[in-house]
Amino acid sequence: MSWILWIAKHTQPNIRKRASTTGVPQLIVIPYSHFCELASWSFDLSGKPCETYGYAPGQHILPVLAVRRAGPQSFISSSSFVETVATDDQKGSKDSKPDSKPDSKAKKARSTAVPLMAMPDGRILSDSWEIANESGLPKIDEKALVIYDQELGPLVRQFAYYFLLKPSNRKAWDGLVTSGRGW
Repeated sequence: MSWILWIAKHTQPNIRKRASTTGVPQLIVIPYSHFCELASWSFDLSGKPCETYGYAPGQHILPVLAVRRAGPQSFISSSSFVETVATDDQKGSKDSKPDSKPDSKAKKARSTAVPLMAMPDGRILSDSWEIANESGLPKIDEKALVIYDQELGPLVRQFAYYFLLKPSNRKAWDGLVTSGRGW
């Protein structure tokens, strides 16, 4: 076990155990992420209870690693990856084509992806689509899912962060990250 997984396992709340002992699903999110909101809204609309833990980007890493990677089994999301695209420096090389499968760097990034839900029966739901399906609401068409996950979702995230991370918008960003968090 790597040092970061050891730290995650030994310093973070055990939400798997909490789900089991309370009988209530436990959801880890970045509160304003559209991927996470899909999961939250699905459970809200279905009327099923769940406890939600909201973290700021970066702050979410250890709690997510504690669930996804620090246990006896890994729970890596297979959705929401962004294809590797060649930079100007790489064009013309044999590696310049976008990959149809995520590379190892993308897999590592998905190790800290949110949302993530621990179920009372011990299952771990590793992405927003699994969580939405668990809510009991109608399933999303497979073709639409691919468009949302691989095209629209990443573009919306880039668009939002482009504006949110501007120095002139610091107050808005600080409000999103800290509002209702007690700090």
